[in-house]
Amino acid sequence: VRRAKRSFFDDIILSAQSSQRVWDLVDWTKPRHLNVAVSLVRGDGSSIESQEEIKDAFQNQFTPVHPHPVDLTIMDEYPQANSRDFPPISVREIFEALQDTSNSSAPGPDHCGW
Repeated sequence: VRRAKRSFFDDIILSAQSSQRVWDLVDWTKPRHLNVAVSLVRGDGSSIESQEEIKDAFQNQFTPVHPHPVDLTIMDEYPQANSRDFPPISVREIFEALQDTSNSSAPGPDHCGW
């Protein structure tokens, strides 16, 4: 069995080398992924199993009916910037700025695909 395995994998390596597809063998050098099943649990440690329980758990976590109160007085600690006048922008200026852009370009750092 050991010789058969060795012969099998040697043939695969030789065929990869001869076909210039050596990179196909890189997966052998990486650690194997374990199939791990993670279960959701309630606050008391019991498992959540049904779809309805999963929906309720996520809804209560992210959009609770009675959310915890938020103390907005922490915002008083931050200095407020002085307000500045915003110069008016005409529709013509916007049109001229967008006229030179491409409709088929990829989005830039601001994620807008002008």
